[in-house]
Amino acid sequence: MITPGPSPPDTERTRRLLHELEVHQIELEMQNEELRKSRALVEAALARYTELYDFSPLAYFSLDRKGTILQTNLAGARLLGVERARLTRGQLGAFIAPHDLPGLNAFLGQVLDARPAPARELRLAGNHEPPRIVSIEATLAHDGLGCNAVVTDITTLKAQQQQLERIAHYDLLTNLPNRVLLADRLQHAMLQCQRRGRSLAVAYLDLDGFKEVNDRHGHKVGDDLLVILAQRMKAALRGGDTWPASAATSSSPCWSTSNTCGTPRRCSSACWHPLRHRFRWPAPRSRCPPASA
Repeated sequence: MITPGPSPPDTERTRRLLHELEVHQIELEMQNEELRKSRALVEAALARYTELYDFSPLAYFSLDRKGTILQTNLAGARLLGVERARLTRGQLGAFIAPHDLPGLNAFLGQVLDARPAPARELRLAGNHEPPRIVSIEATLAHDGLGCNAVVTDITTLKAQQQQLERIAHYDLLTNLPNRVLLADRLQHAMLQCQRRGRSLAVAYLDLDGFKEVNDRHGHKVGDDLLVILAQRMKAALRGGDTWPASAATSSSPCWSTSNTCGTPRRCSSACWHPLRHRFRWPAPRSRCPPASA
């Protein structure tokens, strides 16, 4: 028995369905291609982000509300001196000096409470010489369950700042306070004397003939003379006294002290005492005749 074929309308309908399926297949392939491209772009961006995060010179830490380290980069591991894998789930506070730990907790509390939190300077735990000082800044995480912190080692910066401050207030040759520091100390001494009803003595010492030492024996010998004189003066002073180097000429230092009445006599005596003994140099410079006051 011969089965009759489909009617012409059914054949046309089948063709339309096949065409629609082909078009849909092409659209799916195009969408898949776009998805593959998008995924490749995301993976490339993630790789760049990971590389920037891992190899950044700044130490990054992701912390929860208890200060637990959730994630860090290579700089963070180097800063704390521990392998990165061992830092995960550890406490950041364990690496902070005990006396600075309250400061860290207060800082993290401000950040987690969404309050303004200026950068905080902290000392790392351990017997570092000089002590390692870090600066920590942090922002609240998007989910509010923790914070992201940046920790910077500022040990070298702090040492440079201290050196600059010393240069600004002390003479480089004699290591004596300069006139800037003298003015500050003198102002404080005057205020203390006014409050306590005490006296203030200021003595000025001029080294007569010092130019002849420089002209005859050279500036190196003159510098050595000033250094020796400065050492003697400092040895003759007490804790509350100041012997600064003059800013006008290295050969004209002055001296101040705050004490009870009768200080001027002791002041002049203390200035004179270091000059009573002759100045002697080692053998290579023995040709320089002893200088007397």
